[in-house]
Amino acid sequence: AWIMNNAEDKAIFVDLTFVPILEKIAGAVRSLRRVIVLTDRAHMPQTSLANAVAYEEWLAEADGDFAWKTFDENTAAGMCYTSGTTGDPKGVLYSHRSNVLHAMIAAMPDAMGLSSRD
Repeated sequence: AWIMNNAEDKAIFVDLTFVPILEKIAGAVRSLRRVIVLTDRAHMPQTSLANAVAYEEWLAEADGDFAWKTFDENTAAGMCYTSGTTGDPKGVLYSHRSNVLHAMIAAMPDAMGLSSRD
C-alpha cells in the first residue's frame, strides 16, 4: 500500500491470484479508483474491491476510435520502485525511449546471449 500511495496509483491491473491480497490492503490506498482484474466476465471472482471490473469488460467500454496523441520520446512511460532495503522504496521513472531501446537490445541474441537455440 505504501508504494501505491506514494505513486498515487489511480488504477491497478491485477491477476486473479492476487485479488485476495489486494482486498486486504485496498482500503489503505487513498488514490485507487479502478481495479481491472485480468480475466473475462465468466471467471470474474466475487470481490469486495470497489470499482473492480473484468479486463474484457473494461476493454469493451472503450471507444475504438481513439486519436493517438504525440509526445516527446523522453516522456515518462512507467515507474518502478526499489526494494527499500535502506529506507523507504524509491520510485524510478522510465521514458518511452528507454523502454523501446531496452526492448530492441533485449531481443538481440548477442546482447543477452540468448537465442532460439536456448
